[in-house]
Amino acid sequence: MKKFRLYTTAAVILAAMIFLFAACSSAKTEAGYPSLDSAGFDALLEQSRGKPLVLCFWTTWCPACREEIPELGLSAADYGDKVVFAAVSMDEKREAVEKFFAKEKPGVPVYMGDQTLASRFKVSAIPHLVVFNGQGEVTFSRAGLFPRSMLAMLLNKILEK
Repeated sequence: MKKFRLYTTAAVILAAMIFLFAACSSAKTEAGYPSLDSAGFDALLEQSRGKPLVLCFWTTWCPACREEIPELGLSAADYGDKVVFAAVSMDEKREAVEKFFAKEKPGVPVYMGDQTLASRFKVSAIPHLVVFNGQGEVTFSRAGLFPRSMLAMLLNKILEK
């Protein structure tokens, strides 16, 4: 019985150490651009409840995305705290995003997305814009470069309701 208790205690301590090590390791790698999976998105959506949420799926190597991201930052500045904006990078390597924003900081929070999240919103091409109303419902979803003026019209319509 004492051996069983000893092994159980050792297993619990080992599991706790592994969990702590994993938590510390992921915090270091995600400092600037945290990962966003489906569960993380649900939390983001809940935090933005009552405000529209604009989600832009993009990559650093996509020419249209390189145009869209600065425009997204300008739109975020236009709306202040009335609208929540987020960019979801579909780049495979976090380093590509870090390099992309080395000279100019993003005007919106940037997350590292995964294929599950992209599939959830039927993202098959990038850039891809998904807009949610204040109740968390998708009101707009479209692939391709989306002009800032069109986004403003869409957001103004959502904010009027």
